Amino acid sequence: MQHPSRSKSTPPARKLLQEMTPVELRDWLATQQAELEDFCTFAQQYQQRRARRGQHTLTDDRYAQFLTQASDLLAGLEELRQAVVQAVQDDQKS
Repeated sequence: MQHPSRSKSTPPARKLLQEMTPVELRDWLATQQAELEDFCTFAQQYQQRRARRGQHTLTDDRYAQFLTQASDLLAGLEELRQAVVQAVQDDQKS
């Protein structure tokens, strides 16, 4: 079953990061961050439902590991996005 907020089509090909303008990069980072946050919410809810039912498998352990890594990745995406936002603002002041 597909998560309701997920697109059913293949995502479009993107430019290489170094070919993106700062605004395109900022927007791409925000989109990726939002998608990862959405999936993390889905995974956390999945784990909670299974825990309430008393179910646990190796897949649950992998989701827990993924969520820990995803949290760090989300923090890094936010730091990078903020750096790009600052660069855009600096360019607009020049």
